[in-house]
Amino acid sequence: ITDGKVKIAVIAVAEHEFSIALENRVGCREYDPYDTNDDIVEAKKNADFVVVMYHGGKEHCRYPSPRLVKACRSMVKHGADLVMCQHTHCIGCYEEFMGGHILYGQGNFMFVSLLEKTDMWNTSLLLDANFEDGKLKVDFIPVRVRGDHGIELCKGEDKENILNELKERSKSMQDGSWKQGW
Repeated sequence: ITDGKVKIAVIAVAEHEFSIALENRVGCREYDPYDTNDDIVEAKKNADFVVVMYHGGKEHCRYPSPRLVKACRSMVKHGADLVMCQHTHCIGCYEEFMGGHILYGQGNFMFVSLLEKTDMWNTSLLLDANFEDGKLKVDFIPVRVRGDHGIELCKGEDKENILNELKERSKSMQDGSWKQGW
């Protein structure tokens, strides 16, 4: 993706599930620690920024597993500037690692007709990624699932609560206490 000034490479992978492409079946690209990291290194040669969309993580868990932390940090070490994990269906933790950004759980944008009555299931984060001056700045925009009519931007106290909870959980990535949440 380019706007003529900045070139962004997007790599999308998924943990092995029923949806992985096979020789005789269309599907998504499987996350492989060797192939994916090689893809990141190659993409970084031709792009200013590399974004990895990673479909994985434990459903309904706000904290990443030790394996997921290792995988995401490895992607950053290999050149990913932003790694966004989906699949948990809840907002997880965020960390800046070696100059890269990792969001472990973006939330739930789907399953609108299967609503549960929990904030964990009904909130999500949009990412406002600003790719300028050779730097990446990431801001989070909380949204909430609203009945059968989709999502809406959170405002006021609702917005602040979601962002404060993300900030508190994210502190655990710095001190190692995220392992207790996992």
